[in-house]
Parts: sequence; structure tokens; C-alpha cells
Amino acid sequence: MIFKTFIFHIRTKVPLSRFRLLFMLHELCNRLGLTKVGEPIIRTFPDHPNAYTILQVIAQSHVSIETWPELELVRVIVDSCSEVRYDICVEVFDQFLDPYWFTCNEVERRIEVNEDPSSYKTLSKSPNTTAHQNSPPEEQIRSQST
Repeated sequence: MIFKTFIFHIRTKVPLSRFRLLFMLHELCNRLGLTKVGEPIIRTFPDHPNAYTILQVIAQSHVSIETWPELELVRVIVDSCSEVRYDICVEVFDQFLDPYWFTCNEVERRIEVNEDPSSYKTLSKSPNTTAHQNSPPEEQIRSQST
């Protein structure tokens, strides 16, 4: 069995409301075809407005969202035994977060399942990292006018 984990670190200037993050989580799960199990678990931090940890259990594993508003940072982890399409994740993040920078680390793990559970082996591949940075608005305007 193969499990994939995508770890996205996203920098955004968009205000991070609970509503926006939950709607993004819902859209991400739907667009990726992930089966949500129950309601998301939401933790807030009283000393840090708009700082959240949100965990959605899915039939395939889990999706989590953590925020650090003071750093304009959101981390999204998608862990699944089914296919996770990077391009769909990016489309959802673009729609809800309008990122000016992000990275993605991909970790693939293969678990060999035998009759004897004591003989299970987990084999991990080295992570693949993708970085993306949007041009600042003034550079986008300059490049469009030339």
C-alpha cells in the first residue's frame, strides 16, 4: 500500500478567518475526491487572533490546516492512500489564499502488508520539494506592459 503526504507552506496576505479556512478545507476535500469522516476538529488560540489548527479525518487518512497569522503563513498537510493531485491543491489555494509564495514537500511511503503484522515494513522515499513564488504586483504589471 502506498501513502502520499503533501506538506504545503503558503504565505498569504489574505485575512485568515475560520469561515475561509473551513470553506477551503471543504473545497479541497471535494475537489480531491476525499471522503470526510465526521466534522473537522478546530482549535483556536486566545492570545493569537485568527491562529487555528484544523484537522479533518478522511477515510483515506487526514487533512490538516495550521495558521500563523503573524507570519502570514498557512501549512496544509494532505495525507492519503489515494491519489492527491498537486494541481488541484494549487487551484484551491489560489482561490482561497491568493498566495504570494509557497512550497510543497511530497513524501511517499510504501507499507508492505503481510499475514503477520509484526513483519510490516515501512519504506519511505526522499521528499520532493517544489517551490513557487508569485511575482510582486508591480513586476506583473511591468511584464504585461512590455
